[in-house]
Amino acid sequence: MSGDFLETHGPIFYGTQAAGELIVRVLACRAEGLGIRATARVFEVDANTVLSWLVEAAEQLRAFSALSS
Repeated sequence: MSGDFLETHGPIFYGTQAAGELIVRVLACRAEGLGIRATARVFEVDANTVLSWLVEAAEQLRAFSALSS
């Protein structure tokens, strides 16, 4: 199933201008409990950007879960 994506979803964070490593680190900080604004300050990105990455990650997880069910 590797490489398969739902028609309405592309690869995670496809088309973003941020480096994948940055996005992964931001999401990891959120997973560890750091707040959205604090995470944004640490990585010097807008809080709305952090929020949009979280939403995108959640949508991808939902799509992946639907595929594996």
